[in-house]
Amino acid sequence: MIDFLEQLERDLVEAVDRRQSAPAPRRRRLRLRVDLVAAAAAVAFAVALVLLLGSQREKEEPVTHPTTPTVTNPAPVPKGTPLQIRGVVHTRGPDRWEGRVPGPDGSPGDLTLAGPVELGQRPCCEDFHQANTHVLQFRWVSPRGAISGCIVNTIYRRPHARFVWDGPGHVTDATGAFARYRGREIGIGGVSNVRLTSRALVSLRHSNRPPGRC
Repeated sequence: MIDFLEQLERDLVEAVDRRQSAPAPRRRRLRLRVDLVAAAAAVAFAVALVLLLGSQREKEEPVTHPTTPTVTNPAPVPKGTPLQIRGVVHTRGPDRWEGRVPGPDGSPGDLTLAGPVELGQRPCCEDFHQANTHVLQFRWVSPRGAISGCIVNTIYRRPHARFVWDGPGHVTDATGAFARYRGREIGIGGVSNVRLTSRALVSLRHSNRPPGRC
């Protein structure tokens, strides 16, 4: 649009130069001046209209700001920070438990446990050789990294209306700020009420027990 108007203005100037160089009656010269003034006014109006529309378009277009960069290499947790993931999880379908729980550095993350957990009603009390044992896969994920592994979990029916979770395992993978925990032995401890078996308080923490077969 701007290029077209500029070309139109140049054509008008050239036409004026040609007509001024040729002799013409006074009446024709007067009419020519009136025509040129009208054409110049039209060009000026068109230019002003283009500038106005351009400024309005700039106002309507949203101003974008650069997004805040995410930390791709988070600082590792300080040496000696205990390996512990502790909180409440709930059943989210067959053989699956989930919960929002804090990790080793206290930051919140999402813990998932996958595998059979036998919490069916049965009489108290069970000794250690009467237990129900299954392998659980666990994964805890936070913005600073993730920790995953497996546990040989055993469920005991104990006094005071409790099911007790217990068993050894190990960390198979750890990323980000928690990479130092890769390969560590870990154990599970937990408790569920026999009247509310859809909920459990569990703790995954470093253990010196043999990791078990998982």
